[in-house]
Order: sequence, then C-alpha cells, then structure tokens
Amino acid sequence: MRLRDKERFSEYQFADDFEPLAANSDPWDIVFDTPVAEESPMSPERIEQSKRLQKVLDGLSNKERIILLTRFENYHPLKGKQQFDPDDLERLARDLDMTKDYIRQTYNRTLHKVKKQLSLS
Repeated sequence: MRLRDKERFSEYQFADDFEPLAANSDPWDIVFDTPVAEESPMSPERIEQSKRLQKVLDGLSNKERIILLTRFENYHPLKGKQQFDPDDLERLARDLDMTKDYIRQTYNRTLHKVKKQLSLS
C-alpha cells in the first residue's frame, strides 16, 4: 500500500543486485558457482542428494542443461503436471536453433537420463 502513495514512492530505493554480463560472455554458459557447503543448515541427507544432483547435472550437455533448467524455472509442485511456458519454448527454439518439438523430445530424454542416473547412484 505504501508503494501506491506517490509522495512516498521516492523513499524506496531498489538495490542493484545483478551484475551485468561481461561483453564477451555467453549468456547460455551456465556456471554453478554456489556449490553446496558442508556447513549448510540442511540435513546430511539433503546435502548428499544435492551433491548427487549437481554431479548428474554437470554430466549433461550444455543444451540439455539449458532445456532442463528452463523447464523447471517456473515449476510449482502444487500445480500438478505443467507444460513448457510458450514464451520460454519459443525463446529456446530460436536461441538453440531447434524446433519446439525437438526441444520437448530432448527435455523428455534428458529427464529420463537424470532420473536413471539418480536412481543408480
């Protein structure tokens, strides 16, 4: 409600939380720069699961990782089975130079691969 008040709006400053990408950096180059630390407040089982998932994700190709992470970017467990967001699918198809159908097929294969690797380890 306070943000609606025009006189008080100038009081709020938005932090500059994001650093701009370097000019020569690839925006699709995903780097996991925050590994799970042992001193994390998570339980030891959750830490182990996170490390296993990280290891499986590191084993994927760059395109597979991009497709999988984009798909789960807007995932909400209470909404049940969800489809790709149409805008995300369109952007992926254009940026990765793939058809929408091939992106869906790659997503299904990648998800199957991740599930299989997690069940084996």
